[in-house]
Amino acid sequence: LDKVAAVFNGYKRMTITHDRPIVVSTQFSRAAGKRGKEGSLENISFSDAIAMNSSIVLGLKEGQPPYQTSRRELEALKGREGESGTVAFNYKFTPMDFTEVRPDQVEAEAADMDWMG
Repeated sequence: LDKVAAVFNGYKRMTITHDRPIVVSTQFSRAAGKRGKEGSLENISFSDAIAMNSSIVLGLKEGQPPYQTSRRELEALKGREGESGTVAFNYKFTPMDFTEVRPDQVEAEAADMDWMG
């Protein structure tokens, strides 16, 4: 854990020194549940230094039911400048389709599912 913290502290110094962004990927810990379903800043694997040193943290999660396998959601978990929100997109390989699912489409689908509850 100390080594991971040292690496991310170094990344932070590099971004400040060179005035350039650095994009890094990691994964959620097992505490986030299956496929990061309950992913948050608290359960990013390896170190709290990752969330502390990051200006923006995005979580990639399964789509909402019944689209768990055919969609993904990109959620802003942290935005130092107030960035927030979620973007849903198709997650299909045959045929390839990674297009954004419009917010109005997501809302309409949710409304259609309400009758089942």
